[in-house]
Amino acid sequence: MGLIVRSPGLLTTVQDGGRAGYRAIGVTAGGAMDEAAFRTANLLVGNPEGAAALEMTLAGAELEAADDLLIAVTGAEMQPAADGGRLPFRRPVWVRRGTVIRFGRAARGCRAYVAVAGGIAVPPVLGGRGTDIRAGFGGADGRPLRAGDALPAGAPSAWAAAWGSGAGGGSRRLRAQLGCARLVRAAGRLRRGRQRAGCGGRRRAARRAVRRPGSVHGGSP
Repeated sequence: MGLIVRSPGLLTTVQDGGRAGYRAIGVTAGGAMDEAAFRTANLLVGNPEGAAALEMTLAGAELEAADDLLIAVTGAEMQPAADGGRLPFRRPVWVRRGTVIRFGRAARGCRAYVAVAGGIAVPPVLGGRGTDIRAGFGGADGRPLRAGDALPAGAPSAWAAAWGSGAGGGSRRLRAQLGCARLVRAAGRLRRGRQRAGCGGRRRAARRAVRRPGSVHGGSP
């Protein structure tokens, strides 16, 4: 068992990397809306980048850990808390069974992601586990999550399992934290690079526009 939904928030669904190859029969690829935040959350807990995770929109859920879990929260800033204390953001966090994880409204951004080591192990449909609300399949029976939903977690990787082990766990966690810090910095650089590339493209387009005949001298084209 992985997570139990105590309160679903405004709109919380299970999402993954999407379904490719079914557009011809009317099934869109779907997948997480904020791909960078979604992939980062999975990488922080040792999952494949496209593993199923929770996507929360505008206002977050209240969840209970049904087992000891390694989780990570990324994306929109929803003031995550665990048993009343601050939950670290964009870091792998080991939570004990029975821990209650609460999220508030998004203070910045739109969607936040909760990844669990091993991924959310709902049954796959057409090769994906993500929720397609319009088609009515995937995730939790093709719908947003409700209070009382139980979401199983898959088997964690050996790296993720080391966080909860005894012997050598401290050194493993330290190495993992250092690696995750580098990952977060790299993800930030990637996001900033994309933003600069987008702004640069707009500037180049503007320069091309003003160089067209007529635009420079004010005459008609």
